[in-house]
Amino acid sequence: MFCGNCGAENPDHADFCQNCGTRLSAYDPVAAIDAAKGNRQMVIAGGSLVLLLILCVVALLIYNGQTDKEHREKMEIAGKYLQ
Repeated sequence: MFCGNCGAENPDHADFCQNCGTRLSAYDPVAAIDAAKGNRQMVIAGGSLVLLLILCVVALLIYNGQTDKEHREKMEIAGKYLQ
């Protein structure tokens, strides 16, 4: 039996790892795989959220850039009338 914590080989009847002391019966490879899948899903969800936030910021910057250009054009027209 191998320790899920440090990878050391232990006798099959051992309850604790002889190298690091981790309880061997507590290590469940299926649970470890499920936990890894859950972590991967969280990373994907977090990355998607960050990407969405970046796209929103870029869209806002583009929109504000167009609004600023329109504002400058209107100010130029108004300036011509005031002269």
